[in-house]
Amino acid sequence: MTGPNGYDETLVTGNPVGDVFPDVPFGEYNYTITLDCYETITGSVTVECLGGGMGVSVFENPVEVVIDTEVTLQDQTLVATQIGAEYQWIDCSTNEPIAGATQIEFTPSESGSYAVIISLEGCSATSDCFDVNILSVGDYSNPFLSMAPNPALNYVQIELDGSEQTELSIYDMQGRLVRQNSANTSSAQLDVSDLSSGTYLVVIQRNQKRYVRKLIKK
Repeated sequence: MTGPNGYDETLVTGNPVGDVFPDVPFGEYNYTITLDCYETITGSVTVECLGGGMGVSVFENPVEVVIDTEVTLQDQTLVATQIGAEYQWIDCSTNEPIAGATQIEFTPSESGSYAVIISLEGCSATSDCFDVNILSVGDYSNPFLSMAPNPALNYVQIELDGSEQTELSIYDMQGRLVRQNSANTSSAQLDVSDLSSGTYLVVIQRNQKRYVRKLIKK
């Protein structure tokens, strides 16, 4: 907690119902609450003059972090559906991390069984293992039929399997949302003309599931 006159204190507690900062002078204070596997909370609190020196209590209900461990297999690439996290792909035959395999997607150089450890807000979860045969790889229950042109300059046309309500999003490789649209037809067009050149992820969400394709912007 930080406040006037250089006040800067940290409290580590194992008390499940919280704890108290003692002897806090009156004034306006900013606080940050962190707990592994829960979203970080920030806020402010005012210590009134009459309450000075009596301590400060803050009551919050942090939201538990739920990590999506789904992985899709596209062409020769495994792609995690959780956006904006840290990733470490592992070889399931040894449970050892694969050097350099720390992106949202991973393309194995040989057939095998692979999983990803996903870390978010101090919490980690591991996906199921996926058997990959690099001689015969395809999509599994993926509503993407086509996405063209790819690489794209001004727009990308997406053809979908069926015309159910679908949320279309584009993220950069840092997990930032740069475009979003909805569609309830089997065809949708996304304008990418103002995006910088580089690699992006096109994500569609349908029936509470997400599917990812890589897009190259010229």
